[in-house]
Amino acid sequence: MTGIDALVARDDVARTAESVPLSDAEFETVRENVEAGYEVSVGAFVRDDAGRVALVRNRWSDGWVLPGGKVEPGETLPGAAVREAREETGLDVGVERPLEVVEQTFVRESESELIERESPA
Repeated sequence: MTGIDALVARDDVARTAESVPLSDAEFETVRENVEAGYEVSVGAFVRDDAGRVALVRNRWSDGWVLPGGKVEPGETLPGAAVREAREETGLDVGVERPLEVVEQTFVRESESELIERESPA
């Protein structure tokens, strides 16, 4: 059982699915990452004792997001979350518990527009 399979099997971890439309260039970047073995990513909800939340701005985001990124081959999900939080914020963090598994399906914007137009009203 993979780390993702184990999370999905837990009753205390939320699970959602979403479809993400991407430009042709963004879609190709995602395709290349998946082909290279980077198909699982993590995000870290980092909060201090005062309740402040750490957010980062990335070149691919239009706003502030949770620190996170790709799980490296052979890396555990908690290990990836700790590493990504440290790389992106400089903070040393610990993992308390998983919060959510989000299954994302990526589609080209041009295809999602076509699908929407063909859908019945």
